[in-house]
Amino acid sequence: MRATRIAGWVMHVPVAGLMIMAGTFKLLGMIPPEEMAKMQESGMAEKITTIAIGEIIAALLLLLPRTLPLGALVTSGFWGGVICTHWTKNEPIAVWCVFLTLTWIGAFLRSPGMFASMWGKPSATSSAS
Repeated sequence: MRATRIAGWVMHVPVAGLMIMAGTFKLLGMIPPEEMAKMQESGMAEKITTIAIGEIIAALLLLLPRTLPLGALVTSGFWGGVICTHWTKNEPIAVWCVFLTLTWIGAFLRSPGMFASMWGKPSATSSAS
């Protein structure tokens, strides 16, 4: 069990680290000009601070053991948005799909009980009824 949790951490730390780094770069205005031009074209430049804060919060929720279920969900939404944004511009999405996959596999490895309802295992609340 310890090895699977470590494997989950090995998947989550790079994902969250990338998100924290990218969010910090956005907050500090350290975005390459060509990327900023793309964001202006799509109307996202005005929302850059909100995107950056959301990105950092999602990463922190993913890293904290207590907030892992919420973090996996919020981070999935973030990667889904990234995938849709790139897809609509006919840009490659494989890397973002890999990060989304690492988010969910890492969550499963770190906290398999989070997925118990998918396999029909009774939860603590259902046994009381």
